Amino acid sequence: MGDEQRLSADELIAQARAQFEAATDFTIAVEEEFAILDPESLDLTNRFEDVQAAARGTAVEEHLVGELIASEVEIRTGKQESFAAVPAAMAERRAQLQSLVERINQQDATIASLQTTVTGLTTTVSGLLTQVGALQGVLNGITSGDLTGALGKLNGISGTDLQSAVDAVADVNALCARVTDLTTFGNDLRTAVSGIALAGTIPPALTLAIPGLPATLGAFVCP
Repeated sequence: MGDEQRLSADELIAQARAQFEAATDFTIAVEEEFAILDPESLDLTNRFEDVQAAARGTAVEEHLVGELIASEVEIRTGKQESFAAVPAAMAERRAQLQSLVERINQQDATIASLQTTVTGLTTTVSGLLTQVGALQGVLNGITSGDLTGALGKLNGISGTDLQSAVDAVADVNALCARVTDLTTFGNDLRTAVSGIALAGTIPPALTLAIPGLPATLGAFVCP
């Protein structure tokens, strides 16, 4: 099976024993596994690939490995020469892992902020498109001649004149409302006068020319 074995069994055993004897006794390495949680809900989240990608090119890359499920990550201290060296190595690996996760959380926050901005811009653009559609409806049928005529009428009118006209709109609206009230009052007065009877109150010998009542005023509609 396979290539021909170059060393005999005795030679392999001797080689393994020599390596064992030359090795340093009582070295130690520690592995720690961490669950990856969503920072808001604290539910398990499958983000190992994101953590692994963030570790590329950093000092912790060779000490970080995945587990069976994507919601876990493992870090390794690497071989330590003594038990006394383990706590410092574990603290260093934990700090490195925390730095990676904090960077990912910051990136997530930036993306969420950009998404909110994009959503707001989308709403604004949608509103602008609606207004443009309404404006197109207003301008529909207006010819270049109409626009030229309107510009001719505005020729010579200053910004002060336009502002004065805008300011006068409220007064015109108030006057319009008063005219409506006066029309109603005039018609009510006509009705009252038409019901007055003069028979028996004027001597027969006195001739009095009573003018006819004016016609009822039509309803006034503000322009």
